[in-house]
Amino acid sequence: MTTETRSARPPPVAAQREEGPPRKRVRTLASGLEGKSLRGEDLQLTPAEADLFATIKEVVKRFELTTQVRVAGGWVRDKLLGRSSHDIDLALDDMTGLAFAEKVNAYLEEKGHEVHRIGLIQANPDQSKHLETASVNILGQSIDLVNLRAEEYVQESRIPSMTFGTAREDAERRDFTINALFYNINEDIVEDLTKRGLHDLECGIIRTPLPADTTFHDDPLRMLRAIRFGSRYDFSLDDAIVVALRDQTNVRALQDKVSRERIGIELRTMLESSRPVNALQLLCTHGLCPVVFMPPDFIAPNPATEAPLDEASLASDTRLREHLAKLDWQERVDFAKRTVDVLRGETAAGAACALVDYPRDEKNSPYAMEDFALGCLSALFYDLGDLEGLGSPKRKLEPAMQLVVRDTVKMRASIALDVALVSSTALGLGETARELASKAPERAALVADEDARIAVGRLYVRGKQLMPIALALASALAPDHVETLRMMHSVATNEWMLREMWQDKPLLDGKVLMRELGIKKGGTHIGILMDRQLEWRIRHRGDPSATRDACATYLKSIMGPIVEAEEAKKAARLHAVAEEKRIRRERHEEEQRKARERKAKKLQAAREAMSREDKPQHRLPKAD
Repeated sequence: MTTETRSARPPPVAAQREEGPPRKRVRTLASGLEGKSLRGEDLQLTPAEADLFATIKEVVKRFELTTQVRVAGGWVRDKLLGRSSHDIDLALDDMTGLAFAEKVNAYLEEKGHEVHRIGLIQANPDQSKHLETASVNILGQSIDLVNLRAEEYVQESRIPSMTFGTAREDAERRDFTINALFYNINEDIVEDLTKRGLHDLECGIIRTPLPADTTFHDDPLRMLRAIRFGSRYDFSLDDAIVVALRDQTNVRALQDKVSRERIGIELRTMLESSRPVNALQLLCTHGLCPVVFMPPDFIAPNPATEAPLDEASLASDTRLREHLAKLDWQERVDFAKRTVDVLRGETAAGAACALVDYPRDEKNSPYAMEDFALGCLSALFYDLGDLEGLGSPKRKLEPAMQLVVRDTVKMRASIALDVALVSSTALGLGETARELASKAPERAALVADEDARIAVGRLYVRGKQLMPIALALASALAPDHVETLRMMHSVATNEWMLREMWQDKPLLDGKVLMRELGIKKGGTHIGILMDRQLEWRIRHRGDPSATRDACATYLKSIMGPIVEAEEAKKAARLHAVAEEKRIRRERHEEEQRKARERKAKKLQAAREAMSREDKPQHRLPKAD
């Protein structure tokens, strides 16, 4: 039997999302569970689940095992809440996951079923991965297998000594009581060995089986998991957890002992859920935003391989960190809430909901969970702007948005670009709305305002398919100008027809433009002419006479001054470069002349000294 050794894999984000719209606590099977004896039929097993568990029973019977096989953790919780779950983890009381997986494959082979390789995820106590985990495909379902654990900690050490434990000992070592429920496959019964799991599931409480400090010492990441489960299910946090979350010893352990990758996975899962603002509010309330959103520190060099950083890089990184340290996180969370409310069309968002009137389709829907995450991140960090910080792996300055989104939240670099785009577009929309509001124009006056049309058109072209999120954020950042934003968006959509303009290609691309205008050499004037073409297209959007030839004729009419101005600038630049070279040459020549003079003076002084030493000394005659 072959095994495959691999590193711990992150849980799939999609599998952790809450299904359906945000809602109050789900009370299907969870209602009135405490004190009841629950069996498999109460869990409403799917046919695939029933076949899987029947196969597990057959494996135990076939090899005459004494092993009690239990489904642990989130699957039991979600089934009791009436939710589907595909994350099935099996816990074994007297053998390792690898040994049982080999038995499973042997049985499947006997029965003529397809057999897959066994994956092996090694234990990594330093990253709070205490158990070796085997992974095997059973009847088309990927299943993780571990043994029940009983851990003892040496004083001042985070690394436990792991031994086989009882189901109760294992339940007490789990993160929360609602995740410590077992479904015993052998006995076909749900087990609540902490005696509080069913109660907490019914009452909506996140509670640790052991004292919260002990549970968080086991794995500080559980502090963020408490936030995630509390926000996901709208459960309240037990008072002991609240106290432990604010204990600076636990906070430092989260910051220093948990990898940024694991923190990023939790953050990403929170933000891509259907309740991202609830998660942000809990992080803010319990003071964890500065810990989880501060980019990793790449300042300290490795003296063996890296040179000290230059002062400019250190100053830029310091400015970014000072900016993040001064953020009013509650204000930022409020911005995120208003943004998401607009995207969802919540009544609390009021008139701003009219801004997000884009059609809902799978490709460009502004209502997907990923877009809620994008809106939240843009609201949190909309003003990072041109700030830079030191990034990995070369400790070079990078845009702050890249550091926060890519290195902290661990989202793709492309998402960081989207966050930057949404933020800059929203700020531009707000600024334009404020300028228009100061003029207090009527709709007809706005329609005729060419400058406003071009300014708004540029923003719509820049925002592209992310415009709904940018509009929502703009309304959150400038709530006093929502009516102006609404009128601006309505005019841009109906009269100016700018909403889909971002999909249009230029009438003349760079090469065609040079050929049509007879320009032989490229230069900065090409970019200027392309920009003038964009303005022309914005002004004439929807005009059937706005053809390629008409655009070329317009560009030819304005080309002369633009090319002349750029040629003048180029000549000025060349003159400046030549002048700088002349000044450097003259300075160099002057320094050489002075050096020659100093050398000549030294040589003259040395000759004079030698002359004095060679000259005979005249002595006075002695007196009689």
